[in-house]
This record gives sequence, C-alpha cells and structure tokens, in this order.
Amino acid sequence: MSLENFALIAEIVGGLAVLVTLIFLTVELRSNAKTLKANTNAESYANWANVNETLSQHPDRVAISQAFDTNKSWNDFTSEQQASIQIFARALFQRFQSLHFKYDAGILDEAVWQQNLVWCSSLVSYPVWKTIWDNEKTQPVFSAEFISAIEGAPVVAVSAGALSD
Repeated sequence: MSLENFALIAEIVGGLAVLVTLIFLTVELRSNAKTLKANTNAESYANWANVNETLSQHPDRVAISQAFDTNKSWNDFTSEQQASIQIFARALFQRFQSLHFKYDAGILDEAVWQQNLVWCSSLVSYPVWKTIWDNEKTQPVFSAEFISAIEGAPVVAVSAGALSD
C-alpha cells in the first residue's frame, strides 16, 4: 500500500470519526437539555413548596391570606401588615420573574410557565395585590417583557388557602 493510498484511507476514517462524534454530541446535548428542563421544572415546584411552607409559619399569614379577599383593600391593613404583605409580594413577583427568565431561555416547560403566568396574572387582579403590583411594576426590578406577560395573561380565581392562627 502506497503512502498516498494510506493518506486517502486515513482521511476517510477521520471524516467518519468527525461525523460519529457530531452525532454523539447531538444526542448528548439533547439528553442534557431534557435533563436541564426536567430539573428546572422540578425546582420551580420545590421553590413554591418552600414559599407555602414559609407562609404557613409567617407571623402575618392571616393578613396575607386576607389579601386574597376581593372585598379587602390596601387600607384595610395596618402599616405592619402592609409591610409584611408588600415584602411577601415582592418576593413572589421576583420568583415569577425568575421563572419568566427560565422560560425565555427555553429551560422551563411551556405548560409550567403558563400555569405560573396565569396564577400571577390572577394574583394581581385582586385589589390588594393590584395596589402592590401597580407600585412594583414602576420599580427598576422587573423587566418590561415580564410586566407585559403578566398583564396580558388570563385571570382565574386563586387563593393562598385557608390560613389562620
């Protein structure tokens, strides 16, 4: 076998090796993307479980729960309760925005994002939460895309559950 023939065979084998490598990398990337998305979805539900657990132990849990009453307004709460509800609300909105970023990056499932989007949109339709949201969205905390998504989503009835002392 001449050196020229050997070089041609080596070139063919090298090309095939590159092709096999590209196929392997494609399969691995798809697998990693699927795993990343599954982990992100699971993490979002775990984060909400932590919110609910924290809320169950929050000293102002009753006031926060009452903020879901359509007959309550911001002025129905003491300044201490307003502060608690405000801080809790900002934390919620920041969690929703975090999910929005993950959705935009393609690592949060459409269905998971839509559930959270509708919940947040519904939340800000309640008088107390709307008062907070109207202030929050003017702060340099939330992206215009996030605000637009929240304000353009459908609204359904939501609650924090029946919280009491």
